[in-house]
Amino acid sequence: MTTQELKQTIIWYLENYWNVIATIANARNDILFAGAMKEADVPVQTSTLSDISANKAIRLTELDLDEMMDWIKVINDSYHYFQGQDRRKANLLWLAYLEKNPNRKTKTEVMKQLFSDRKMFYRWFDDICIVIGLKAASRKLIEL
Repeated sequence: MTTQELKQTIIWYLENYWNVIATIANARNDILFAGAMKEADVPVQTSTLSDISANKAIRLTELDLDEMMDWIKVINDSYHYFQGQDRRKANLLWLAYLEKNPNRKTKTEVMKQLFSDRKMFYRWFDDICIVIGLKAASRKLIEL
């Protein structure tokens, strides 16, 4: 995996953070529901994922749920790492990707919130991608 491919993978998981979580939850709920209904001898078919975004996320990645969960853990671990090491980068990660606030989704708005210029924003973002990449490598999600 090239550096650019790795960065694109990281960006994809950051931008689809909540969709991936919904995909995992929906798929696991379907599995649990199917098991419970089978034990009760109820002939009910489980629904397919109803959330279009979650459906798209699982089709685009073609990853298993455990690997998807590992990526979510890597992002969360990275966020907690930056909370202890560099609050500005933790805030960037939170405001740009992890916070579920549709009012603050553009990078320009996040830059204003962080009192950061474009150059600093992307320098911090590159540092975040490096940490996420190293954490992903430690979980054997990628090879460096």
